[in-house]
Amino acid sequence: MCLACTVLGNGPDIPRFVRIGAMACTINGQTVTIDTLQNLVGKLLGKANKVMSDQLLLGLHIAWIGQVITEGNVADRVNEGDIGYSFLLNARNKFYRHGQDLAIHLFNDRHTRDPFINNTNDDQPIMWNQNALTMWARATDRMHTLLFLLMHFTAGNSPRGKEYNNYLIRNTEHFDKTFYWLAGTIMTFQRYHKGANAESLIKLIPRFLPPQLNLLFIEYMLLVRPVQSFVAGLRGNMDVT
Repeated sequence: MCLACTVLGNGPDIPRFVRIGAMACTINGQTVTIDTLQNLVGKLLGKANKVMSDQLLLGLHIAWIGQVITEGNVADRVNEGDIGYSFLLNARNKFYRHGQDLAIHLFNDRHTRDPFINNTNDDQPIMWNQNALTMWARATDRMHTLLFLLMHFTAGNSPRGKEYNNYLIRNTEHFDKTFYWLAGTIMTFQRYHKGANAESLIKLIPRFLPPQLNLLFIEYMLLVRPVQSFVAGLRGNMDVT
């Protein structure tokens, strides 16, 4: 119901919700079925996979990530409070060894590097192709949006503005990370909720992602985000962390 209301409840008023059996409902007079929502999620997932492979990874082979997930070899220290910690950097996982793989693939391999630079003479300072960097950065923005849509379409209603800005991959000095690995999948753990009262008694909200999203999220957090920060610096935009 939360998902359907998010999709169709476009105004400030509470959507008029009428249940029709076990597989459908009407919201503000429009019929929504489970099949419709499943098809929507399927299309978003297909689009996200295409953006990741065709526009971001650009030929990087990362089948090993899926193998690690399938074999159940992902570990997390859920209560770890060290600054900078993430399950992606847990020494028991193989992930932490590969955080720079995409950067190496994009900028060290001549076949993928050439579109990003305007000069090919190794003896001269690199002159970056700002148009190519901008196109790649825009693809990361599309992926970011698709991942958030998929996360909240499959594991909870859409976030409030403040909640949206509080997702953290790693622990920081003042806040704990948002992404954990628990029970064989990624769990997001939020400490913000619109129902928090005046005494700031925050409700804790865990959300478990469906396994179909694990690979995309790990690819994005482990491989894409470091390059995104690097590209943002080259483009004079330092707000990506």
